[in-house]
Parts: sequence; C-alpha cells; structure tokens
Amino acid sequence: GGIDDLLQGLFGGRAGATGRGGSAGMGQQMRHDQQQSQPEKGADIRASLDISLADATAGGSFPFTIRRLTKDGAGGVKSKAKNISVKVKPGIEHAAVMRLSGMGHEHLHGDAGDVMLTIRIDAGEGRRWEDGALVQQVEVPFSTLILGGKVKITTPEGKTGNLTIPENSRIGDRRRMKGMGYVGGSLDLEFILAEIEELTSQQLQAIENLRQHGL
Repeated sequence: GGIDDLLQGLFGGRAGATGRGGSAGMGQQMRHDQQQSQPEKGADIRASLDISLADATAGGSFPFTIRRLTKDGAGGVKSKAKNISVKVKPGIEHAAVMRLSGMGHEHLHGDAGDVMLTIRIDAGEGRRWEDGALVQQVEVPFSTLILGGKVKITTPEGKTGNLTIPENSRIGDRRRMKGMGYVGGSLDLEFILAEIEELTSQQLQAIENLRQHGL
C-alpha cells in the first residue's frame, strides 16, 4: 500500500524504475529530434589521382574528372561529368586522402556530398611503396652476390653512385639509405638477380666449372 502502489498503478512499475525509463525516453526523443533537424546530404564520391614522383615532390594543380548526380531542374537527378582541378601540396604522402567539400553527389533537399580523393604516387619502374616507404630493386650479378663487390644505382632524384654488396648476400636482402628516398626519406634497396640476355662461351664454361665443383 501507500505512495509506491499509487505510482505503480499510474506509471506501470516501481517509481524509481519509471523515473529512469522516462528520462531515457526523453533522451531518445531528443536525439531523434536532433537527427531530424540535421540537413540531408548527398553521398560522397571516392576517387583517385595518379601523379609522378617529380610532380608529388614539386606539388601543383592537377586535373581529374568524376561523374556525379546533379539536380535536373525538374525534381529529379541526372548523371553528369565534372572536371575538377585540385591543388596538391609539395611532398604529399603516398595514399593521402583529400576531402573536397561539396563536390560529391547533389541531394534534392540538402547539401552536396564530398569527394574523397586518394593521391597515388607512381613510384616509377623498379620501385614500389611498402607501408609508406619507397623500395627500389637493385640488380646484382650472381658472382657479386657470392663474392661481394659494387653495383651502380640511381636514386629517385636522379643521383648515381656505387652500392657496396657484401659477400654471401642473398636475393631479397636490403640496404636502407637514409635521406635518399622521396622528399628526403629513407630508400630501401632490395637485391634481385641481374638478368642475363645471352651468355658468352667463356661465361658458359665458367658456369660449367662451377657445376663440376658442386655450385
């Protein structure tokens, strides 16, 4: 009996539980009202832009084209190509994502979405990106892998030099050159076996001698 029974009859449950449930319901309603009050927005567009190492180093403005949904003036939408020029800062990171606000798909009753543009830097022939680091393949003759020696390399910036190959090196071994990579970063040099287009008779004889000695 008492006040608890009266409240239970009015609200269905214990007074304390009813109070908490009422607060939760009000909170849900407020969140719903806030969501309803937020302006509607068109869908985002994901696109990519491929540039060279030299262009990425220097930066600049680069054009690209997307297809987006736009209002057709009659209460509907239509697909239309749009040419965009984007300004890329010098030394931008590979796979960096730029947000271009308001350039995505249009919405009939709200704002246009955005373009999420991924910048892809072409590492160049014989190079690739690994977790943001630049890796460059270096061709090494088989004899140099075994006996050691030097091979000529060219860095991404066009600088040339001789790389020392330790004896008993293996295909896939790497040397890290600090400050020789993209915009002063590290450059990983990965050893690969140098291809031979045609062997001379002397080279063939030398290989035959190696085979006879178990190599």
